Amino acid sequence: MTSAEETSRLVRSAQLGDRAALDRLLRGSLPLVYNLAARSLEPADADDVTQETMIRAIRGLPGLREPATFRSWLATIALRETRRRGARAVAHRRSVLLLDPDVLPGTADATDDEATHRRDLDLQRRQLAEATGWLDADDRDLLSLWWLTQVGRLERADVARILGISAAHTRVRLHRLRSRLDTARRIVAAREAAGRPDGCAGLRRTLAGWDGVPSAVWRKRLARHLAGCGTCAGSGAHLLAPERLLAAT
Repeated sequence: MTSAEETSRLVRSAQLGDRAALDRLLRGSLPLVYNLAARSLEPADADDVTQETMIRAIRGLPGLREPATFRSWLATIALRETRRRGARAVAHRRSVLLLDPDVLPGTADATDDEATHRRDLDLQRRQLAEATGWLDADDRDLLSLWWLTQVGRLERADVARILGISAAHTRVRLHRLRSRLDTARRIVAAREAAGRPDGCAGLRRTLAGWDGVPSAVWRKRLARHLAGCGTCAGSGAHLLAPERLLAAT
């Protein structure tokens, strides 16, 4: 990723008419824009959003007063374009957090312990990706931004600017997101455990009335069950922090 100082220099040069600087600036920004769009849209739509975002960026670049805010400014445009297309998160898509076991080394030459550990990581990555489907739309947007800070595409200050809130409020939002994501991961783990013969019969009865579509109402209802159920209380106790799962990817 281009450094903040280099990005600012390229922005200033592009604003003065340097076509080479503009080309380099846009090419370097493509992964950021596409990753934001691809977390909610099908590939063809993500391509269209990326193209439209770049067109809008070219048109608006002369009016950008603070070159240092280019990444957050561009990410804001990308999110707006994504929402405009009526983006809807799909729980099983790897684009949510790029949590696809295929990106990991194979386990053919691994020891039994290593293979077991790898299978557990694969399971937790899949459950984490599924858990994002239980988040509200605003939380999914924030999760996408958080992920980009983890891979170095954005800084925490960029996230605050994109959201239009203070750094302190951003930390509060991220803390609440983590809490809801942890709850969603426990729901996914408990649902899978309930499907086994020795699983929670009470949870199976509760899920009998569920239409299969994740929602805030059902997230809260299932969270209440987990909190009051001795069988389900330990669901998710073994789950690794999202950062550790991302680090293993």
